[in-house]
Amino acid sequence: MKKDLSNYYIDLQKLSTLKDKESDNILRMYQDMLHYMVDGASREMMAMSLFNTLEMGGYLKNRQSEERENKLGELING
Repeated sequence: MKKDLSNYYIDLQKLSTLKDKESDNILRMYQDMLHYMVDGASREMMAMSLFNTLEMGGYLKNRQSEERENKLGELING
């Protein structure tokens, strides 16, 4: 089952706090992840491993989750 990555994006603010080499490595992993996802099932496991690494490292954000949290915050706080 292919994971929908369309709502995920790289956290550029967190990326900007890294040294150039670290930042380049994270960006390369992100690009590889996206390419592997479109390559098909044979590379999907590699893509998901990179996704998990980036997500658990805090380098990926989910747009839908953030919008949901913002709307809930607005409703709660008025």
